[in-house]
Amino acid sequence: MTRDGIGVFTSRVLCEKWDDDQAGWAQRRSGLHAPAGADFHRLRVRPYEVMEQGPGNQLLDTTGGAGASSIISRLITTNQVWDQTHCGLAVGDSATADAATQSDLQAASNKWYEDNDASFPALSGTQILQVKASYATGDANFAWNEWGVFAVVVGTTAITPAATLNANWRMINRKAPAALGTKVSGVWTLTIDLTFT
Repeated sequence: MTRDGIGVFTSRVLCEKWDDDQAGWAQRRSGLHAPAGADFHRLRVRPYEVMEQGPGNQLLDTTGGAGASSIISRLITTNQVWDQTHCGLAVGDSATADAATQSDLQAASNKWYEDNDASFPALSGTQILQVKASYATGDANFAWNEWGVFAVVVGTTAITPAATLNANWRMINRKAPAALGTKVSGVWTLTIDLTFT
């Protein structure tokens, strides 16, 4: 599917939110320092809020971030695979509309990059790539107005929790405005389903 010569795909966004009390209980109950979304579900702790967006078409970052070419390169070369440590999600507070020329989130300083939760990214069905990341109590505490999917395309540098973009990471796509709410504490989990058609 194309739109004005730019490759697109359909996305579904799920943002689950747990407060500090829920996170503390999950930590004590599980013994985990930083419980992720799957841990809350396993412990049957319901999020205090769930937001869903989509379906909608998102721009592949075909210029600055090399989104389409990064996807294609996986088919024809032996570049780094998109596994749990080499693919991740980022959120930021900029509501600047997405565009194919963008190579990073547009937030000036309020942005946070996170690696995937265990068992992600994953294939769901035959055409859906699912990425999922959990943001701990002290991370990404600002308005979530944009999100992006990132992958390592140069070297073997893993995507790790960080406030700045590593030169070896490339943005595959970005969506804004997203308006997922303002995180001030607690654990939020972001799940993105990308359906390629």
